[in-house]
Amino acid sequence: MKKKNCRMTESERLMHDRAVMVRKKTDEQLCEYLDSLAHHDSVQEEPSIADFIDLLIQKAGTGNGIGKATVEKIKHFAMNEGFIKE
Repeated sequence: MKKKNCRMTESERLMHDRAVMVRKKTDEQLCEYLDSLAHHDSVQEEPSIADFIDLLIQKAGTGNGIGKATVEKIKHFAMNEGFIKE
């Protein structure tokens, strides 16, 4: 039995909307979508230290105990030790 929309959680509603979007695609759109998924999986690379520092910059000051000064110290240390170049 289908779950009523008013009883769905936000994540279930988003998942449902995404599934409906995929089901409504034409054959050509589906093939392009599947090819892009296959290409994305094969090209995916591991996150780098620069990506980690960028994430720290975004999350600094959001109540996680890491401030902007700490992020700058980590960035400076990584640059001095040769982990990243800027």
